[in-house]
Amino acid sequence: MLANPRLHHGHAPRRRGAQFQSNRHTSQPRSHREGLLTEKKAPSGRGLLVQLSAKGNASREVMIKYRRALDAKIKEQLSAPEIARLIQNLKAIADLNF
Repeated sequence: MLANPRLHHGHAPRRRGAQFQSNRHTSQPRSHREGLLTEKKAPSGRGLLVQLSAKGNASREVMIKYRRALDAKIKEQLSAPEIARLIQNLKAIADLNF
């Protein structure tokens, strides 16, 4: 008989955000480990408030600038029909189930 895949180290995982935790250890998402997010208890004491840290905000600003520069370069180098084809192909890729 196969072990229950929902159990980890013999304990049922607790659901927290988009991540499972076992009672034996806590694993943080990469964004927490890299210091991009901060977390504090909600005033009600029943939840967590998650916000971008200063490092997270700086990273977000860099990504926005990069995305805008990429958009400008695409518009400068491709024709309107090529851009439409690119968008169609990107949508098709996004719909793939990996």
